[in-house]
Amino acid sequence: MGATPTEIASLRRQLGTDATALPDADIHAMWAEAEALYPAHVDNRGILFAVVRLQAWRELMVGASKRVDYKQNQSEEKGSQLLKNMEAVEKRFAGELEALLRDATLPPVQWGGIRNHPPRKRDVPNG
Repeated sequence: MGATPTEIASLRRQLGTDATALPDADIHAMWAEAEALYPAHVDNRGILFAVVRLQAWRELMVGASKRVDYKQNQSEEKGSQLLKNMEAVEKRFAGELEALLRDATLPPVQWGGIRNHPPRKRDVPNG
């Protein structure tokens, strides 16, 4: 079915990227992969969006893992801190996906039940 333009814009906004870092074709490909991975939840766009968001974030993490720390004279840059921060966000995205999957697969709950009071005897009106 594919991602809608609103979902694509929301995905880019949540990940802090633009069309150059995350093209439409990549998003549609990830959406198709999510539909293949979770065929029982194809009708639940929230779950598919969470799967695509997590996958896109992990692909952005691959690019961030190439950054290294360096020090020259009095200045230094710690590029590996970015990856550590991204790992924390990845845990949050994975937790949100797990919660969505858990809520979607819970069995339906039936409220109410049968009373366990014995039937009233007809011989004794109040007892």
